Amino acid sequence: MKKISLFLIFVFLVSCSSRVKKDYVEALILKAENERNALLLRRAYNLAGNDLDLIKKIAIASGRIPDFYTFRKCAEEFGNNRGIADRLAVASMFTGVNFPKKKLVNTLSSISFTGKTAVALLNTKDVTGFNIALNRNKMLKNRYGKEIAYNLWRAGNLVTDKILSDFYKTNPYETVYSLFRLKKKGFAKAEDLLNADLNTKFYGMFVVDSPERLLDENKWQLKVAYIKAVNKKAIAKRFLKDKNPLVKQTAIEYFLKNKGKISKIDLNSLTPAQLEVALPYVKNKKRIVELFKKGGFYAYVTAPYMPEEEEQSVLNSQISYYQKLKFIENIKGRDFAIKKAKELFIQSKSKEVLSYLTEKLEEGILKKEEFIELVKNNQREFISFLIDAGLFHYRPQPQPLSYYLAKLKEAESLKKFTIETDKGKLVCKLFPESAPLTCLNFYNLAEKGYYNGIFFHRVIPGFVAQAGDRAGTGYGGPDYSIRCEYNLLTYNNEGMIGMALAGKDTGGSQFFITHIATPHLNYRYTIFAKVIKGFNSLSKITKFTTIKRVDFE
Repeated sequence: MKKISLFLIFVFLVSCSSRVKKDYVEALILKAENERNALLLRRAYNLAGNDLDLIKKIAIASGRIPDFYTFRKCAEEFGNNRGIADRLAVASMFTGVNFPKKKLVNTLSSISFTGKTAVALLNTKDVTGFNIALNRNKMLKNRYGKEIAYNLWRAGNLVTDKILSDFYKTNPYETVYSLFRLKKKGFAKAEDLLNADLNTKFYGMFVVDSPERLLDENKWQLKVAYIKAVNKKAIAKRFLKDKNPLVKQTAIEYFLKNKGKISKIDLNSLTPAQLEVALPYVKNKKRIVELFKKGGFYAYVTAPYMPEEEEQSVLNSQISYYQKLKFIENIKGRDFAIKKAKELFIQSKSKEVLSYLTEKLEEGILKKEEFIELVKNNQREFISFLIDAGLFHYRPQPQPLSYYLAKLKEAESLKKFTIETDKGKLVCKLFPESAPLTCLNFYNLAEKGYYNGIFFHRVIPGFVAQAGDRAGTGYGGPDYSIRCEYNLLTYNNEGMIGMALAGKDTGGSQFFITHIATPHLNYRYTIFAKVIKGFNSLSKITKFTTIKRVDFE
């Protein structure tokens, strides 16, 4: 009986010790999250052992600490090798800090090799481990293993032509993209890629010997890549009348970059986005006046280039103060425009005027002392401007882990949404399991009508279309910021939707949609959705395309 009692006491003490340890680790996690301290979180991880509940909480906290990428989904991807997986994930995030290179190389035969591990190997300059991974082709057949090649460009001279050649035979897209990043032309042959997919052909245009062989008239992305890759007048001229607005815009940009003549282009046939590209080079003021009188975005774009005799017409119009000041600068010079801007700011407290003055400060035209004198008596307007510009962020206080776990559950109900634009509809699928807080933030803004009536302010053909700024300058957003939620989703396809940032943890309302695979964005910008229907509409979206509404199912 005495032995049984001692045993029960022992079990009780062990149980208490275990509970005390768990409470201590949870306290460490909360402290790390509140202070955003990666080292405290690392200590918590080392103490967590195999407690999956603690590991889950650490994973959630890690996504909101700037020096710590999340590995929330990593363990699940490895299935039975969960113990190895989460430790490798943490090891790769602490590259250079007691990184177990030998253990990593030795376990390559027992686990699938992921792109994140590849990044870690490259960062530690572990040539041996990197080459082992490349040569074990069986490791590269799964979709995460293939991501190793996206990081070839980071290795630079660590990769030999022999390794690259062997890898190219079984992984043409990954190799072609790496060559594109390395600006290495001539390694790949067009004939090898004739039956390749869209992404491979797109990047192949920039590295193969005969890019015209990869051209497909039905794929607008390939036309954009062809114009940029070949960079010849005859090719750009050929696409000046293309039906796709983004192809046409790319052709116009060629002539501007190469100081070509575009006087024969019919300005009335151009979209506002194409006009913005062409207008600085147009000399026919009469045609500019005609476009200005069309109103809307045409007036917005043409205003700075209007002739002096139209001064009253411009100043009395509904365009922004910023555009009016650009017009004044064109006809009366910078000094006069800056003087006028100072007067306008005192009268109106307008953020648009402040934006113009800030631009002149950055250019070194406006003295710092003058700027400080102007804003010191208007601090509220100045802080509001900084928030809109993404230069100052209000951050909500960190909440207990229970709050974030509840948010995870709430986000699970979000499935699909539709972006209705004046060029058509985009039906999109959300990823609440990978980016719950980002999905909830987007949902809340959409439900308030935040996106209704705003336009796409940044569209780079063959890259992304970006929106979400009510000011239309690219600096606007809500009066708060959200933290990044890194996950294992990738920008390896057209139509992936991610959060635009002005720096780590500065997301708000701006988002972008990819035109093509853009793997260099992987693990840097939170992916929270993707387009599943409406790709034809996406191909027509240019700068100034308006979002009518965003509806959730």
